[in-house]
Amino acid sequence: MIIEVVVEICLQLLSFLVNGGTESHHPDVFPFDLFEVPGLVFINILLSPLDQIIDEKGWDSDELKAWYKEEEESFQYPISQGACKAYRAWRYSETDEVIMDDFTWEGQETHDFINTLRKAGLTSLVITNQSTGLMRNLHDFAAEGCTLQGLCTITKKENRWGEETEEQILGIRFQLN
Repeated sequence: MIIEVVVEICLQLLSFLVNGGTESHHPDVFPFDLFEVPGLVFINILLSPLDQIIDEKGWDSDELKAWYKEEEESFQYPISQGACKAYRAWRYSETDEVIMDDFTWEGQETHDFINTLRKAGLTSLVITNQSTGLMRNLHDFAAEGCTLQGLCTITKKENRWGEETEEQILGIRFQLN
């Protein structure tokens, strides 16, 4: 994102210079002012609204908290976190089964995770995560209609720098139903 902004500013500056300093711009789109002294062009970078709040009100201000809340509410990522975790689990499993070495946050994330695996036609999942959130995930998966099959050991193959190794990993197998 920052690269695109820098490129856009450079293009705007180039356009300004090519047009002899006559082209105007909108400050909401390009956060800088251009002004000219014979033989020189100066760029005055304008502060973003976020920088202004931090400078004027500080890091602990209610205005900064409100700004972050508004930013969070105005942006909706097109793929849910649960679907992203399902893809990563599938992509990095390197076995015949999907291995989940992460945990899902309860609620919508778990629901999206399980539904994404089901939509992909997968029928089982092996949980290898050993975090303190494991018990919550076991109950959440059961609430999503998954059946606990039991304990298992899987063999994960890795190829690092041309050397293939195998690792035995302890897991809990779920049937996705």
